[in-house]
Amino acid sequence: MRQTLRLCVLFALVSAALALQAWHSAQLSLKHQLLSQIPEAVNASLVNAYDTQLQLAHNSQQLVSHINASAFNVRLPLDFIQQITLRDLTLFVQQPQQAADVSWHYGEQLLGASYTIAVQFAWFNLLGVSALLSMLLLTLYRYLPTIRTQRTHQWQSDLVQTGLNKKQAHKLARQLSADPNESELFAFLRERTQLAPGVIHDLSQQQAVKALTTEQRAWLAAALNHALAEKDAVAVARHPPQLAFDLANQCAIVHGLRITLAKTPLFYYYWYAQRRLAGEPAYTNPTQAKPDRDQGEQLANIMASWGGHQKAIKDLREEGLKSKTLDQNRNKIKTELRRTLGELATHYLFSGERDGKTARYRYCLALAPSAISLTPKQP
Repeated sequence: MRQTLRLCVLFALVSAALALQAWHSAQLSLKHQLLSQIPEAVNASLVNAYDTQLQLAHNSQQLVSHINASAFNVRLPLDFIQQITLRDLTLFVQQPQQAADVSWHYGEQLLGASYTIAVQFAWFNLLGVSALLSMLLLTLYRYLPTIRTQRTHQWQSDLVQTGLNKKQAHKLARQLSADPNESELFAFLRERTQLAPGVIHDLSQQQAVKALTTEQRAWLAAALNHALAEKDAVAVARHPPQLAFDLANQCAIVHGLRITLAKTPLFYYYWYAQRRLAGEPAYTNPTQAKPDRDQGEQLANIMASWGGHQKAIKDLREEGLKSKTLDQNRNKIKTELRRTLGELATHYLFSGERDGKTARYRYCLALAPSAISLTPKQP
């Protein structure tokens, strides 16, 4: 039944295509023949004409009868059109911007002609050729190797290696090869996640997932690898690029994805974000001989408010903020974000440069202040 339906649809499309092509070719041939006949006859009749408009009207009637009486027809390959009949013809002096089917010059005047035609198709020839072409195309589609079948075989081979049996792999491979966008999304998620092929296929069929940009798809994969449910992972993918904090639950919220950090690195991350949001310049690491006691006290107060480690708080208040401790905690933040997000973490980490005056390095968050939200509730 499906094969018959395909053949009928293909037959209709081929027939329409052949008919349109024949019509177009006939129109071009007709225009060429009219241009070879009309100008010479009309120009000769206007040599001694008293009224050009009246003469053109008279010529219009005579030419229609003459052309049709002379069995005017257009012969095309395979004779898809049996005959073309000129139904009416209007000759006129063509004005600027006035359209005409054919135009020619008579002295300094531009003459034009508009016409309509009736076409008699050779239906037996046209439909017969359409039937043959349709069966040939359907046979080629079914039996000869095509790009689509090659893709299907490749998908099937890959899916069998993931653990699917041949029947399951073949069914899924046919679906994927039929939709390039879906297969591209499937391949992306299969490469970036450890989800089962069936789960990935269900995801790649969802319109909300198909609509994601390339970067959003990367965030979707990161969220899925973070064990989020599909709905929540899509929400992360569509989340604006923003950094927020939930200090009470020991989380940095990156692009909507909650990432648990060890307490001390989290507070250092929050401190850097606080400085960035306030518009303060990049912080230059203090010298080994002189830790920064003022900033150490500020960071210690943040830790004390949110249950930080007492030893870290004590060290900051007694010894100040040290360059070594800053470097260690930035590296811990970088390691954890890279582990969870890969290259997506780059915009949420630090930019650093050497301070020209002190020759020491200074650091700040790479993220723009407008993308930082610091709204934790006090414990």
